[in-house]
Amino acid sequence: MNIFSNKVIRHGASDCADHIITDVINGSCIVHYKNGGVYQYTNVSRKALINLILNDNISLGRWINDVLLYNNSKCAQFGTFDQVYAA
Repeated sequence: MNIFSNKVIRHGASDCADHIITDVINGSCIVHYKNGGVYQYTNVSRKALINLILNDNISLGRWINDVLLYNNSKCAQFGTFDQVYAA
């Protein structure tokens, strides 16, 4: 398995997210939320992305809160998020 190619992650039941597309090389991901919104996040921790890919017991919602939204996370401090699609 090549963890550096883009991966669609669907494991870990979540009330908020349907799936996440990871891009380890660029340190970014695209989150497809269950409400239809799609957001791209940049400056995401590559270690966190690899952990999400390799550990299929991680809840997508908890990962989003801890890695993308938590105010002390690398993504929240230095990254961006852009809406790609709105339902």
